[in-house]
Amino acid sequence: MDIEKTMEFIVEQQAQFYAHIAMIDGRLDRASAEIEQLAQENRAIARAVHAIMEHSQNNALQIEKNTSQIERNATQIASLADQQQQTKDNLDALIKIVDSMVRGKNGGAH
Repeated sequence: MDIEKTMEFIVEQQAQFYAHIAMIDGRLDRASAEIEQLAQENRAIARAVHAIMEHSQNNALQIEKNTSQIERNATQIASLADQQQQTKDNLDALIKIVDSMVRGKNGGAH
């Protein structure tokens, strides 16, 4: 009888062992699937980060170009303002000359 009980015990232990192994296999399969999904998501995130970095670099270059253009525009605007002032000064001088000539003729005719 002891041998039969021992064999029965061993068979039950093996059955429990195999059931436990099956449960572990199921968990391992689920964990593997989750790891693969996380790996895919990680690759997608890495691609997105890479794209953002490229856009950031392009934006930095464009900002640098825009800054240079703004500086050139500011220089041109300052030059135009100087030229406008010179034109105004020349026009004022011309108006004074024409005014004095017109007044001189009118003054001499009286």
